[in-house]
Amino acid sequence: MGVSRSGFHAWLNRSPTARSRSDDAVGQQVKASFVASDRTYGARRVWRDPLADGVECGLHRIERLMRLQALRARPRRRRLPKDEGDRQVANVPANRGISLTSRPSNRQQLTFPSLTKARGSEQ
Repeated sequence: MGVSRSGFHAWLNRSPTARSRSDDAVGQQVKASFVASDRTYGARRVWRDPLADGVECGLHRIERLMRLQALRARPRRRRLPKDEGDRQVANVPANRGISLTSRPSNRQQLTFPSLTKARGSEQ
């Protein structure tokens, strides 16, 4: 790798830099803001919270910190959720006199006894 042993061990035992300590502090704020938004805010909206708290940082830094923590906003729903049909059905009598077993031809019509009783014998 082109690194001496002594240089590697010096780097390994070195204390964290001011930038990395600052990244840890801002990263905690970013994660708290992201979770408080129900995981819907992207970097631009999350960025406003540290700015409101008086932390000076740029948008690219927030984006980088969100990438490092794998924080991705949920995509916006483009349409209504798919209807799976899993719902409770009210107790409805199975057959109300409506016959749908065969398809009517052009001359035949479906008979609905409840409607014919209400109309009388108009047919």
